[in-house]
Amino acid sequence: MVVRRLLPLLLLALLTACQKDLIYEDWGDVREIRLCYTTPATLEYQQDIDTLRWLLFDGEGRFQRELSMQPRQRQYFDPGDLPDGRYTVVCIANATSRSFLDNDLKTLNDLTLWADTRQQEGWYANVDHLFWQKSTFTLSLGYSEVAVPLVDVHCHLHVRLWWKGVPETGGGDYSLRLYGVPLACRVGTTGLTLGGLPHPEMGDSVGEHRLAVEPYNFVISGEFVTMRWTDDHMPQLQLWCGDSPATPLIDLYKVFSEWHWSPDRTVAQDYWLNVVINLDGSVTVSVGGKARIVDWQDGGTIGGGGTL
Repeated sequence: MVVRRLLPLLLLALLTACQKDLIYEDWGDVREIRLCYTTPATLEYQQDIDTLRWLLFDGEGRFQRELSMQPRQRQYFDPGDLPDGRYTVVCIANATSRSFLDNDLKTLNDLTLWADTRQQEGWYANVDHLFWQKSTFTLSLGYSEVAVPLVDVHCHLHVRLWWKGVPETGGGDYSLRLYGVPLACRVGTTGLTLGGLPHPEMGDSVGEHRLAVEPYNFVISGEFVTMRWTDDHMPQLQLWCGDSPATPLIDLYKVFSEWHWSPDRTVAQDYWLNVVINLDGSVTVSVGGKARIVDWQDGGTIGGGGTL
């Protein structure tokens, strides 16, 4: 009986000794930051991470340095002369010359990522397939591991448009245009939590995006890539031919509201629309492609169409 009572105590002592060996292992003078990231669960984005920027801020939110790393799942960084303490790291994936950070990397709270595809006429082309996350960690002797689950900070809008009759040829090239599109996100601050993961706060600046498109058998297809949308900033869509509109203005806030779609509740903003130009010039909008799966919201009526 005495042995049975002592056995759990002996096992506890052995486990405690093992834990102490792991925790208090002698690292000598080694200090290293281990950086890890995971990609969103959406399968089509698994191979989308081409570049990574790791921005390091101290406990007061002051920029310290940028960690230049390759887009690998796990990387190591020597903190050099950085003092021990609490830090925040902001990870931005796939940022190229199509986007830029303002604030001169001075403070965390004012750090903003902007679309940088403005054309001479004032409209914007597609932006990068951007991902983001931030995390805090404590730098001390040994290894400090930082694991960030990346989330989307961009939006896809796929448009497929066709005519019921033969389109009038007014001359000029066709273009799809989006008005009131968000142009920035505040990557230093956290906004919504979606799917259990934090997302950055989006900015209030908006602009116009355009896509040059060509009809093929009276069908036009195009894909916009913009900054994330919000419930407060929903764009309007229109087809142009040369210098004249070829469709009425399509208010996507009205369309999304009828379908119970909410950008603020959509983890991966990947929207697919069908637009039919009727004989009288009005348009009928319906759900197209993968939107039936990606953007379903409980209580929605996806699959219906509306005439504008």
